[in-house]
Amino acid sequence: MSDIMDPQTTGDNPNNDNGAGANAGAEGAGEQQQAQQTQQTTTSDLPRWMYQLSGDLQKDDRLSGFTKPDELAKAYLDYAGKADKLIELPGEKDAEGWKKFYGKLGRPETPEGYDFSGVSIPETIEKSELADFRNMAHELGLSKAQAAKLLEHSIADLNSITTKADENAKAEAQKKLDEKKQKIGALVEKYGDNFEEIVTKAHRAYEAVGSKELGEYLDSSGLGDDPVMVGAFLSIAEKIGEDTLFGSSHGGGRDEGADWYPNTNFDS
Repeated sequence: MSDIMDPQTTGDNPNNDNGAGANAGAEGAGEQQQAQQTQQTTTSDLPRWMYQLSGDLQKDDRLSGFTKPDELAKAYLDYAGKADKLIELPGEKDAEGWKKFYGKLGRPETPEGYDFSGVSIPETIEKSELADFRNMAHELGLSKAQAAKLLEHSIADLNSITTKADENAKAEAQKKLDEKKQKIGALVEKYGDNFEEIVTKAHRAYEAVGSKELGEYLDSSGLGDDPVMVGAFLSIAEKIGEDTLFGSSHGGGRDEGADWYPNTNFDS
């Protein structure tokens, strides 16, 4: 009972408040001391020259990387030198600004300033075409190296296209020749030993009814010795009759049609 009523064990004891206050004060003092120690430790890690700077600058980690003022000064000068070389983009309508801009990038003063001596230029490319290319390169603001490289690639592409076109033309010519062989082979098979006589008759019919213009057309188109045309003229000769076309006194012979198919084996 006496323990319960003991003021030292109850919350009414004023000495209890004093004890709590003392504890709080001690904790606050400890935190402040720890913060001071941390600040001292952080400050002590700085290069000595940074103690001359204001507090905000001392907190900048980028500056603490320089152990000496000389290092900072050299870094600044290096940056300033690079900044002077930076090129600012001019406005869209600033013609003079763009001229200077392209000049700094290596564009020559005039289109004639491009040097293509290191590029292998085919003889098929005209001087006027090369002049047009120079003007285009200058208008685009290309440097000498860029223009030369572009020309080199353009020529390579042109050569590739030309080679492909030649290959296609040869393939097409071979295809037509193969088709022609097949058609002639069909005529030879159809007429057998009479093939030369048949060709001669067809050739006579061509000479009898054909005009100079027709001959030029057949020669230029490659149809002059086409088996289909030979068959057509042969049909004319058979339907109208040789006497009507050539007269009864006209002599025959292989030589009259030999220029159409001088060699049906195509071995020469």
